[in-house]
Amino acid sequence: MKQFTVHISICLLAGVSALASQQRGPRTASLLNEDVQTFPKSTAADGRSLMESDSPAPQVFLIGYDPAVKADVHSKLVSLGASILTPVPPDHWLVKMKPADVAALQDAFPSTTAAAPPKGAKVSKELKAIIEQLEKQPEGVKTEGLLAGIVTAKAPDGQQQLELSVHGLPFTSIKSTIGPNAAEEGKVAKAAAAAWTKELREGLGDVLSVGAEDPCAPKTEPAGMFGTLPLTLCLRHLPAATSWLTEQGNVVYVEAAHNIIFENLQSASAMQTGALAEPLPQSPPNNAEHFPLWSAGLDGTGQVVGVADTGLDLDSCFFWDGDFQDYQDRQVAATRTESGNEYRYFDGNGGAEHRKVQSYYVTVGNSIDDTGHGTHCAGTVAGASSKVGDPEGQPNLATGVAPGARLSIFDLQSSALANSESGEAAVRPPADIASIFDVMHQRDVRIVSNSWGSSDVNYNSICQMIDRYAWVYDMLIVYAAGNAGFQQAPDIGTVPAPALCKNVLAVGATDNWRARDIEEGQALVDSSGNQRDISTETFSSESGLLFHATLQSGRSQLISNDDRTPLTLVTGVDLGLWAPGTPLEENLETGRQYNLVVANPTDACSELQNSGVENSMIIFEERGDCSLDQKAQNVANAGAAAGIMQATDGRSLVTGNSPGIPFMTMPPSSQLNTLLNQGVRITTAVKSRDPHNHIMWLSSYGPPGWNENKQARLKPEIAAPGVTLSAHADGVFSGQEDQCNVGVSQGTSMAAPAVAGAAAIVRQYFVEGFYPTGKKVEANGFKPPASLVRAVLLAGAESMTGIAERTGQKLGDTPNNSEGYGRLNLARSLPVQGVRPEANFSMHVYTTPNFEDESDVFSFQVDVTEGPLIVVLAWMDLPGVPGTRDVLIQDLDLKVTEPGGGQEFLGNGAANGDHYNTNERVVIDAPVPGNYTIEVSAQSLLLDNGPQPFTLVALGGIVAGPAGPAFPPAKAPVDLPDFQDPTAGTQPSGSDPESMRPERTISLTFPFEELADAQEINNNERTSTNFLMAVLEAILRLLPPNYEAEFQGDPQLETMVSRRRSLLQQAVIEAKVLVRSARGTTEDEAEQAVSEAVRQINEADSTDVRFPDLSFYGVSTGSISASDVTGGNAGSKSACMHLAVLLLATLLPIFL
Repeated sequence: MKQFTVHISICLLAGVSALASQQRGPRTASLLNEDVQTFPKSTAADGRSLMESDSPAPQVFLIGYDPAVKADVHSKLVSLGASILTPVPPDHWLVKMKPADVAALQDAFPSTTAAAPPKGAKVSKELKAIIEQLEKQPEGVKTEGLLAGIVTAKAPDGQQQLELSVHGLPFTSIKSTIGPNAAEEGKVAKAAAAAWTKELREGLGDVLSVGAEDPCAPKTEPAGMFGTLPLTLCLRHLPAATSWLTEQGNVVYVEAAHNIIFENLQSASAMQTGALAEPLPQSPPNNAEHFPLWSAGLDGTGQVVGVADTGLDLDSCFFWDGDFQDYQDRQVAATRTESGNEYRYFDGNGGAEHRKVQSYYVTVGNSIDDTGHGTHCAGTVAGASSKVGDPEGQPNLATGVAPGARLSIFDLQSSALANSESGEAAVRPPADIASIFDVMHQRDVRIVSNSWGSSDVNYNSICQMIDRYAWVYDMLIVYAAGNAGFQQAPDIGTVPAPALCKNVLAVGATDNWRARDIEEGQALVDSSGNQRDISTETFSSESGLLFHATLQSGRSQLISNDDRTPLTLVTGVDLGLWAPGTPLEENLETGRQYNLVVANPTDACSELQNSGVENSMIIFEERGDCSLDQKAQNVANAGAAAGIMQATDGRSLVTGNSPGIPFMTMPPSSQLNTLLNQGVRITTAVKSRDPHNHIMWLSSYGPPGWNENKQARLKPEIAAPGVTLSAHADGVFSGQEDQCNVGVSQGTSMAAPAVAGAAAIVRQYFVEGFYPTGKKVEANGFKPPASLVRAVLLAGAESMTGIAERTGQKLGDTPNNSEGYGRLNLARSLPVQGVRPEANFSMHVYTTPNFEDESDVFSFQVDVTEGPLIVVLAWMDLPGVPGTRDVLIQDLDLKVTEPGGGQEFLGNGAANGDHYNTNERVVIDAPVPGNYTIEVSAQSLLLDNGPQPFTLVALGGIVAGPAGPAFPPAKAPVDLPDFQDPTAGTQPSGSDPESMRPERTISLTFPFEELADAQEINNNERTSTNFLMAVLEAILRLLPPNYEAEFQGDPQLETMVSRRRSLLQQAVIEAKVLVRSARGTTEDEAEQAVSEAVRQINEADSTDVRFPDLSFYGVSTGSISASDVTGGNAGSKSACMHLAVLLLATLLPIFL
């Protein structure tokens, strides 16, 4: 007999005893640049004058709290009208509040500490260094290196200028921007932002003694609603301006604005099969061997991927549509204002639908891709030739990862900004960078690829804007991790903003099979449309050696040639083994670092005096009076692992007899010889021939602290091929289709669009109903949240077995700061019938309920028969604040426990919990068969902007688990949730519906006030009633049609189920009556109406379930009081409906 249980959790308010036990005394808050002490009210301290000010304007404060009364302090802050901006470790908040309210808070909670952030904590380290140089050399400072990477300009009189980002207090909240009064709130916020902009500009003018007409007068762009102000200053004014700005109580942080820099068929196959042991043939059939997902119908069809870059060459055969030959004229002629910006646009949905381009937006410059970067990236996402039968039957060599997808292009190109010497990109994003994503979101784009970044490796204003947008609008934003693998940044890594943003998926670059003999712009087809003959040998990858110098810090630095490419000894191309035909990795261990030792004597013509060289390669000179064979024998006799001869003229020498160890020849390297002569320790690392197992030397790496103690942001999160053959732009729009011109590029710029294309395939998988059966069932389709797409990509990511080329070290366990969770592998991510032979390989998804309280804990059970078991938790975090530590605001934790309460596995392997990342993964390669418990909890939450959603994915040999999908309501725009379960009746064989629900249901309520606000039901009684009816009727549809059939043959259960269906319908009627009578109802009448419904249900079904008394719903205690229901104010209807839905929500576990 089935057991039905209603699980209830009741939160009690802290009592007097908790207040009495509060800890008192100063506390320390850890900001980005310095630690700051905060003090109780009774303690004199710096910053008290500001708190004792009678200014009515809000200021920024650090508020410290005793964890024992954290919830109560938070409630008090809310009641005072304060806004928490971000947590500050270990026990502080950065808060926007009035000075007088600080005293009121400390009167209520004497243990609470407070301080205004000091001036030094409000300035970035980078600006401090510039100011220090200016103060040392006010007249003669050289700006070239000083301002590297920073946005600069020249004043009308030629004086050097730079651009700053000034972060102030927000003028609105995230919740306000998605509520029913968002438009009015926006007007008020923009007006306040404009007033603040003027206040700072004029105040700076007074401090700097410059008038509005002065060439060095401060220049501003309008501040955003959340308080970010672009400010341009003359360099000589920087010290005085920064000093004044940081004295202002409404300024949070000041930093430099940074320039933007730029950060294929082999890729498409590698990501569908894991890795290619050999390059593809010239004309590979579209079959399960090479393209298993394409052959199953998963090629991105129906998905639109955004690409924000340098534009697109629309007469390339990979994007061409003959019905749109005049696209450029249409685009130039049409303008549209969206998100506060004016764009010239091309809209493929305006009438006829373009084959490959859904929409195209231009901000500055023309609509031609002059650099080719954007065209190459777009081709990697979704390029599909119109000349060759692509992708049906026979893809060509430059077909994209998701050839069935279409594109939304945001053209950021500005040719005036291109600077090949500095590496700065020819792109210029709008000041409000979120507007890029907003115009695409309005076109139903939910995945955006970005292959550009900055040199700023700190959380900045760009990250704040992007994280805010991703949290509100649920978009998967993909960024290249950057090409600064060469640089040394021992503390913070080299992944820059925006890739280091919390809600961004950052992509590192693996190597790939390289097209060596294809020239830039080469045509793949002839004038007749036939594919040209390109030899398979064009694509190659060879084993070889990389050379690294050991720095004083103990870290390895890749040795480069003069052109900044790695010094590499490649075997099998034009340099080789003396005994050719034996792969290098069969003689030497891949990933092992060998010391490079100079032969003594250097010509190796006599017995070597070197000792202890068993783990070394001995390098010797070609010159000398002995034979090559004699040199080799002497090196072998010394016990070396291998020998390297520097050829005088760089000749390739592949003759001679190898006496048992590998011998290679290389050309002279002045840099290598200089380092050896200086006594620097040089090591060599073997790179094996399988390119997809190595992280490219240029790929940026995340904070080393992640590898050391798991206390850092993990970047990049995933890796994909960074060398691609893709569409080429010729910089001209001719109105005629080209001959499928292609080119080869390398970098993380190429890897990011490959992942975006893969994300389109994942999204198609859910939209077309491949989940949960592994075959297309349209009735099972649904639109997945971005966190689900991200979780699925990370779940299948595969640990790489090669090396990080920048260090030569073997890639360690994942996740790590070189490859993240590993190389993307869709075959491992997506269970598709016929692709994976394992009978029990399945996916289980859970996306609701949301966290509504910090104490919520969600527990799930999965029955596992074989390995591996992979569990991923993913969510979107609220935006952080520049100048604070890069920690999570919504800090969730994942734990997986073996059957019978055995070993516990924590998310990302972080022993003390991961407090930095919005993804956590547990991988158990050989799980003990049985029932595993998956637990999701919260370390800390800030729920002022509404509940916190999350996604949980379990993948592997699972026969029963959380089935889902159960969706949280969208936050913005708010739509009526689709409560129908698309998986009803299609569960995997052996699954048990009871085991697929949370073991302990903390909350089954809707964030109903948010829904109410979104539909403006507070202002219209008829709208409110109709909306509630729609929600309640949607709840009724949750009952699967065959639910009662499950109990046929058991009269008692049949009667019970039938009665419960009737009771739920009766509860709907009672709730509707309650809503209709909300206004003018007394407290007693409201309580009586709900109690009567509860009483009737309890009496009718008393043997099975009883409901708690009305106090549980918050009528007399809690967040919603009876006076809210009966007072006739604007909130009465939403409060009343909240009570009704709570009543119904308690019924749901009975039916699900």
